[in-house]
Amino acid sequence: MPKLSLSDHLNRLRVEYAVQCMKESPDLSINAIVEESGFFGRSTFYRSFAKKFDMSPAQYRDIFPYFCPLIEMWRLNGR
Repeated sequence: MPKLSLSDHLNRLRVEYAVQCMKESPDLSINAIVEESGFFGRSTFYRSFAKKFDMSPAQYRDIFPYFCPLIEMWRLNGR
């Protein structure tokens, strides 16, 4: 596994925080999430998000409610 640069590592942490914000506050706008998670620009956020999830934040937000029960069931069954 290649070493991450400091900025890549920080962006990864920021994306994880952004996902947490999306889950806990689904009414927050993407712009508010960008700001709340510490990104300096929307394009950096979108690029970092797509790098981790292979989709845009809006696409993730659209499918998350459908996958959440499946993920929880999988987690509870010890997988």
